[in-house]
Amino acid sequence: MGQIKSYYFYKNQDKVIGLIQDLDQENFKPKNHKEISIIKDVFKSFSKTRVALVLLSVLSTFSSISVPLFYPTPQGLPVQSWYPFDISSSPLHQIVYIHQSLAIITISGLNIFTDTLVAGICTFVGLQCDLLCERLRNLEGDQEQLVQCVKYHYDILR
Repeated sequence: MGQIKSYYFYKNQDKVIGLIQDLDQENFKPKNHKEISIIKDVFKSFSKTRVALVLLSVLSTFSSISVPLFYPTPQGLPVQSWYPFDISSSPLHQIVYIHQSLAIITISGLNIFTDTLVAGICTFVGLQCDLLCERLRNLEGDQEQLVQCVKYHYDILR
């Protein structure tokens, strides 16, 4: 799955970069201290989620790599696969083991990166909806502010 995510991320990297640049517009930035407080709360929550995701991924990666050392399998490798050469001899077995371990670490890193990026973008969009709600609560009957909120809502949806 990590390879598929990486492929589509690479294929659509211009769109992702464009999206991130769009989210850096002035109207997506906080306007007052209350909005800054909302942003800090959301980022604090997201940081906890990100740390949990990374820790679980590191734990599963370490487990995948180390389980064959403690629980022997027919090949004694993290991933059971066929090779066109004999891997039972000493130097080849270690080379294949290291190769598979590096592949697992790489794919795990790609999964963490793509999942965290998508979660971060979703969190940012949700945060913008929270900021829009805060701005709507503080309208005070000003029609110009209402027009700005409608434009802001359109920018969020875009």
